[in-house]
Amino acid sequence: MTIYALILLAPFMLLNKKIILIIVATLIVCGALVSWWYASADEWLLSREGAQCQKLDSSDVEELSCLLQVVFERVRNESIASGYKAFTYFYEQYPIFGASGCHQHAHRVGDTVYYELFVARGLTLDDIDFPHETTSCGYGFWHGFVEHLIQDHPEPAYVAEVCEYLRNRFGETMKDIGTICYHASGHGFTMARADTLSEDEWGPLSTYVNKPVVNCESLPDIPEREVEDCREGVFNIVSDWMTKGDLGLSFNYDEPFTECEALTSRWHEACYYEFAMKLEPITGDNPVAAAKYVQSIGNTELREIAFGVMIAGMMQRQAPLDGYGAVIQSCLSITDASLVNICVRSAINGMMEHGSPGTEYKKILLVCDSKEIAEAGQAGHCYRTLAARLSRFYEPEKKRSICEEFPEVYKEECIQTP
Repeated sequence: MTIYALILLAPFMLLNKKIILIIVATLIVCGALVSWWYASADEWLLSREGAQCQKLDSSDVEELSCLLQVVFERVRNESIASGYKAFTYFYEQYPIFGASGCHQHAHRVGDTVYYELFVARGLTLDDIDFPHETTSCGYGFWHGFVEHLIQDHPEPAYVAEVCEYLRNRFGETMKDIGTICYHASGHGFTMARADTLSEDEWGPLSTYVNKPVVNCESLPDIPEREVEDCREGVFNIVSDWMTKGDLGLSFNYDEPFTECEALTSRWHEACYYEFAMKLEPITGDNPVAAAKYVQSIGNTELREIAFGVMIAGMMQRQAPLDGYGAVIQSCLSITDASLVNICVRSAINGMMEHGSPGTEYKKILLVCDSKEIAEAGQAGHCYRTLAARLSRFYEPEKKRSICEEFPEVYKEECIQTP
């Protein structure tokens, strides 16, 4: 081709490039419009399904059951990710959904995936696409899925294999997946133990916890912190049975920690931690009342553990109902200065554990920026607490973008926080 021919064809070649760019841009816009339409159509469908659950003659229990069935059906017929789209929508549109137990609802999604996908369809862990949304509501999904997996395979070596597999597969984006797995394994060890007991063998707390805790302490080559998480998982499931009156157990609200004190001393922290979570009938969602209650605990470390857990637990009910402001105000009015920092930290952590999936941090930023927090000298503590929690729930890119929303004085510290 001569230079003259190139000169003659140049405008057409340029035109072709422009056409190509236009076509590409059009395809991108069309793709975005299709995605927007699909998301809008899905939201419209969820609004209709939610409305069907809100029948005038139905109770809250029936409404919740109906909403959860929508989630479960999507998990069964579409994907876990689709189920979580419904889960998040219902959390944001129906306050009763989150306030009645965001964590326990996510737990039931994990139950469903274990029994109806993993077991019923003969899948392996490699076969399942676990979306990042499964970290929401305090990793409730993983509590449910792993506890049943270990209930069926209650051997310490198998637990280590599973938990390290999950850590290696998801540790970059789900920072606490290993720790959560060991905690949920404590659930599984305990459920497996209960499966071996006849009604004639039901007995004191030690009947249910001794063997599972020993299993936790037999886990190979893991940090003591994760052994403790496993121990907490044991007491978590037993304390649930106690409050429900299952397996011949009952919860002593007058002296809740007496049974903890009867156990081996190295198990006390896990027992206090989980039993303190059940004291809402006594203290309500009032940090001042909780602060007064824990004064009777002589051991300083156990007192602070119990108090912090009680505050975080309050947010399970108050974060979805936007009642967190009253809890924070109560924290700031506590006269025991040693408990104020714990109260604010635990309230923030509780909001992260029980907040709206994927956007838990937004309300916390408002708290940290509030006049009340600033006047109490708690702003730095508030932002640092949030920064330390971001990697637990969010992928690195999202964590960094959230840090960019921090005030300039805390921004770089947030970015550098692991």
